[in-house]
Amino acid sequence: MGNTFIPFDGQSESAVDYLVGMLAYARETTLQRIEGITQEELDWRYRGTWNSVGALLAHIIGIENLFRIAMLEKRKLTDEENSRWMPGVEIGDHVDRLTGKSIDKYLEELSESRTMMLGAIAEMSWEDFAKHRMDAYQPEGFNVAWGLFHAAEDEIHHRGQISMIRKLYADLNTSS
Repeated sequence: MGNTFIPFDGQSESAVDYLVGMLAYARETTLQRIEGITQEELDWRYRGTWNSVGALLAHIIGIENLFRIAMLEKRKLTDEENSRWMPGVEIGDHVDRLTGKSIDKYLEELSESRTMMLGAIAEMSWEDFAKHRMDAYQPEGFNVAWGLFHAAEDEIHHRGQISMIRKLYADLNTSS
């Protein structure tokens, strides 16, 4: 994997503010992409093994919670958290289970996960933010600055997939 460290010059407020701003912009544009979505469109899949918009939203929510718990709170998921978040994190074999949830519920969970992420960030010291860490997901190590960048990057990536799925849905469900 590439570089998993983002160096800073010790200006903690501006560095944290910048990364929190990236997270905010990523979320704002994700919310724009799902505005006006119907339940049918939320659960629709182009092919049986493809993700739905709902599955991708569950992934965004699950990843944000996993990042917060593992990187910021520095702990393992509880059994309840594992049961709640890992199907969305892993998607794959769970995609059939990730249907039927309303857009209002996804919006609530997106808001909840972001509030919890921002709360955990606010509790961090500058030393915690920049500290070299090791874990199973990043065996070479990482810092939280990179982790927050990656959280934004992951959401942006999946937002692109959401846009593509919505375009396919519209194209295939428009009467000629």
